[in-house]
Amino acid sequence: MKKSIFLIPAVALMCACTPKDSYTVTMSLPENLDGQSAFIVADASGAKLDSAAVTNSAATFKGKITSPALATVMVGGYPYAQFVLEPGDITVTDEGIAVGTPSNDAFAAFNDSVAVPVGRLQKASSEEEAQRVFNDEIIPVSLKFIADNPESPFAPPVFMQVAMYMTPEQVSKAVESAPKLKDNDDVKFVAKMAESRAKTSAGNKYTDIQAEHDGQIHKLSQHIKPGQYNLVDFWASWCRPCREEIKTIKTLYDKYHSAGLNVVGVAVNDDPAETRKAMESLDVTWPVILNGGKDVLDTYGIMGIPCIMLIGPDGVIVARDLFGSQLISTVDKAMATAK
Repeated sequence: MKKSIFLIPAVALMCACTPKDSYTVTMSLPENLDGQSAFIVADASGAKLDSAAVTNSAATFKGKITSPALATVMVGGYPYAQFVLEPGDITVTDEGIAVGTPSNDAFAAFNDSVAVPVGRLQKASSEEEAQRVFNDEIIPVSLKFIADNPESPFAPPVFMQVAMYMTPEQVSKAVESAPKLKDNDDVKFVAKMAESRAKTSAGNKYTDIQAEHDGQIHKLSQHIKPGQYNLVDFWASWCRPCREEIKTIKTLYDKYHSAGLNVVGVAVNDDPAETRKAMESLDVTWPVILNGGKDVLDTYGIMGIPCIMLIGPDGVIVARDLFGSQLISTVDKAMATAK
C-alpha cells in the first residue's frame, strides 16, 4: 500500500515534466532520398517550420509548437505527406497517413470511412451515378467529420473538397458549426458563392447579367424571351464537359425550338475568338453572350461549368445545375406543358 501511495505522486511528477508543446514526427521515405534534407512546411504561409536529414530511408523531426497547424513534409520540392503538426508523437505510415495524435487520428479515420465511396465514385459508369455517390455518400461523411472535429486544421480542406457540390443550406450549416471554417478566406468565398446560388435557385426570378465585348454591353435579358421556356448555358470553349453538354442541348434545341424553347449561351472566362471557333465546330446556332467574367459567375454563385438552368415563361428559374439525363428529363417535362 505504501508503494501505491508514493507511486501516484511519482507518476504525476513524470507527467508534469513532459513538455506539452513538443512534437516528434517520424516517417519512412524512399531509399534514393538518403542524404537529402526533408522539411516540414506550413501550408498556410509556406514557411519552413523544421528540417531533418533523410537517413536510412527515414526522417525524424523534433521540435515545439504552440498551436496545431496544417503542414506538409517536402523533400526536393516534392510533397510526401500532409498532416497536422501538433504536440505528441506522430508517425507517418508508408501510405502517407499521419497517426498518433488526436487531429491526425481523426483524419485517418475519416480517410478510412470515405475510402469505399471514393472507390465507387471512381468506378461510376455515368455522371449521374457519380453525382449520386458524391451527394449521398461522400458529402455526408465529410460533413460528419467537420461536425465532429470543428477545431481540426483539416476541417477547411475537407470542406473545400466537397463545397462545390453542396447545397447552400449544407454550406451554411457546416460553416456555422466549425470555428476553423469561419476564419478561412477560401471558405468565406465559398459561403459567399453559396448565398448567390441560394438567391438564384429554383423558384426565384432570374437575375440579369451583362458582359462587355467590342465596346458594347450585352445583357442576358436581351435574349430571354418572356412567355417561353429559356435554357441558359454558362460554358467555355476549353471546358470538355461543357462541349459534351452542348451536344445534349443541341438535341433539345432541334427537338423543341419550333415549339418555343429558347436557348442562350453565356461564355465565361473564355477568349471570344476561341468561343467563336467552338461555336462553329459544335454547330451552335443560338445566341451566345461573349466575354463573361467574374461578375457573371459571382451573380449566380457558379464555381464550376457547365452550369445550365431552365427559366420558365414567367422568368422564374425552374431548375439549375442540370446535366445529362436530368437536363433532358427536365426540359421534356417542361415542354410537355408548354402552350
